[in-house]
Amino acid sequence: MINQKKVIFVVKEYTENVFLGGGEKVNHFIIKELLKRNYIVDVYANISYIKKSNIVNLYIKDKDFYNNFENIVKTMI
Repeated sequence: MINQKKVIFVVKEYTENVFLGGGEKVNHFIIKELLKRNYIVDVYANISYIKKSNIVNLYIKDKDFYNNFENIVKTMI
């Protein structure tokens, strides 16, 4: 069994297609590089222009956002 590392991104906006700013594009390319290196990537976004992602575990700020985020942080401590 290979032990995969996990990376968590907490971002204001997340998209995978149309980039409204340079920061979003940089984040997207960092995430793509991490995926190539066999990392698991979770993204917590305030808003997202997509509902579901095929490349990352995407959590959009809604009623379950903080519960999911708190649970992941607790497991890391």
